Amino acid sequence: LRVPSGVYFVRLDSGEKKHTEKVIKIE
Repeated sequence: LRVPSGVYFVRLDSGEKKHTEKVIKIE
């Protein structure tokens, strides 16, 4: 999977419906 450069927000779901937002910057 190839993605263009930029900023991506990745939301990871845990078992207790807690959301962790992670910012990934791809250059």
